[in-house]
Amino acid sequence: MLAPAAHQTEDVPPTPPPASPSISTMSHGSVQLSISQTLERKRKFPPSHPRALGLNSSISKLLVFDMLSFRLVDTDSFKQLIAMAIPQYVVPSRHYFSKTAVPSLHNQVSDKIKCALRNAICGNVHLTTDTWTSKHSQGRYISLTFTGQPHTFTTNFSTARGKRQQAVLKLKCLGDRPHTAQELWRGIEQQTDQWLLPVGLKPGLVVCDNGRNLVAALGLAGLTHIPCLAHVLNLVVQKFIHNYPDMSELLHKVSAVYARFRR
Repeated sequence: MLAPAAHQTEDVPPTPPPASPSISTMSHGSVQLSISQTLERKRKFPPSHPRALGLNSSISKLLVFDMLSFRLVDTDSFKQLIAMAIPQYVVPSRHYFSKTAVPSLHNQVSDKIKCALRNAICGNVHLTTDTWTSKHSQGRYISLTFTGQPHTFTTNFSTARGKRQQAVLKLKCLGDRPHTAQELWRGIEQQTDQWLLPVGLKPGLVVCDNGRNLVAALGLAGLTHIPCLAHVLNLVVQKFIHNYPDMSELLHKVSAVYARFRR
């Protein structure tokens, strides 16, 4: 007969605890959600949910900064992308973004600009303006940009000066016909009255090209015109090319060489 097996004194490892009822690991390594987690993922954000408001703001910036059509948010492909990335989020209609979200974003930016204008040094704000005709036959436009320096501020440890700031105040359509100096100045004056007068500021120097009507408009208002350096350099180059006809052929050859190396 065989002798009975010797008694084993080694500790038997404890039985592992059962898996959590909320998550079970599949054989291929994926994670299966519990019923409560699945229901939570399918529950939609209410309109006032912080995550929904943040996503609305992000989409508004996407539409504005990239100049996309409001119809983007109504397309099936965009909705499918959002449903895959954030199932709980319901994309508002394009009317919400055009009537509510983007105007709200505009007001926020306007408030920041007004705050910067209140801190301008010496009570003057320098302006840049220009006029041009749309390539799509949508009329003539005039733009107005401000440049200002904030007040010096002092802390307990140092004195610092804010960086120069600039912002486009207005892009205004003037219609589809040429405009006189009086009409151009009236378009600029409306914007200076809207942005500068409420905060006690006055327009300083105005940078623009040498357009006759635009320069005359600034003269009517008694503003100092500073010629645009980029425009002046362009006029110099254009006149040089006009006086040397052979230069055009040379530039064409240089452009062809550049295009070949770029490819």
